[in-house]
Amino acid sequence: MDMIRRSAIAWLIVMLLSAAETGSAQSSASEYCQYTNVAVNRTSVAEWSTWLGLGGGKRFTSDERGRFGLRIGGTVDFPLARLGRRGRYGGSFEFRTGPYVQAETTIDAQLFEGGVTLDFSQYKHAQWGTFAIRGGGGVALRQSEARGTPDRLVPFGSITLTYGVRSTWGRTVSFLMCERDIDNEFREATGPRAGNGYASGARLYGTVRVDRDGVVSVMFGVEIEPSFFFPPYSLIRMIGARPRR
Repeated sequence: MDMIRRSAIAWLIVMLLSAAETGSAQSSASEYCQYTNVAVNRTSVAEWSTWLGLGGGKRFTSDERGRFGLRIGGTVDFPLARLGRRGRYGGSFEFRTGPYVQAETTIDAQLFEGGVTLDFSQYKHAQWGTFAIRGGGGVALRQSEARGTPDRLVPFGSITLTYGVRSTWGRTVSFLMCERDIDNEFREATGPRAGNGYASGARLYGTVRVDRDGVVSVMFGVEIEPSFFFPPYSLIRMIGARPRR
C-alpha cells in the first residue's frame, strides 16, 4: 500500500509540474509580439493656417464699379465635434472652430476684419473637400471720391463661404503597435494624441460685405496657403489627405 501511495503522489507531482510548464509556455507565447511602427491620423488640439488671396467683385454703389482685391489672413481652430462612424472612408465628419483675422486691399479701400470661422471636414481625408464659413466684421479705410476730402473709416459686417482642399502635417502620429492588433478600429482607439498642426491647402471663396451706409459688396476668388507649394510633393497631399512621410 505504501508503494502504491508513493507512486500516486509522484504521478500527481509530475502532472502538476507538467501543467505549470504548459501554462507558462502558453503565457509566454501570448505575451510575445512583433512590434512595428504605424502612422495614423489624430485630431489635432490646435491647427493654424495663413493664406494669400486674389479675387474680383463689385461694390454696388451708384457707379457700380468692379474691383480686384488682394488679401492676407490667418486662423487658428480647435475641435468642436465629430459625427459618424470612424470606419467610413475618410474617417468621421469633423467640425472645428476658432478666430480669424484678415486684411484686404482694393483699388479704393483697405479693409481689416476679424471674426469666427466654422470648418466642416473629415479628420482623415475629406473626400468631398473642406467647407468653411466665416462670420465677422471690421472697418474699411475708404478713399474719398472728392478731392481734398480726407479718407474715412466705414464699419462693415461680412460673411465668407469657402470650399477646397486642406492637409495638416501635424495630424500624422507615429507609434509602435503589436502587429496582431493592427486594424482600423484599434488604431482609432489607441495611440498618442496629435498636438498642433500647420494646415496647407487651396480653396475658392465668396465674400459678401454690408457697410454702415448699407452698401453691399461681393468678392469671389482663390485663397492659397503658401505651404501648399512646399514639400513633401505628392498627389495625395494635394487632394487633402494626410501627407506621407
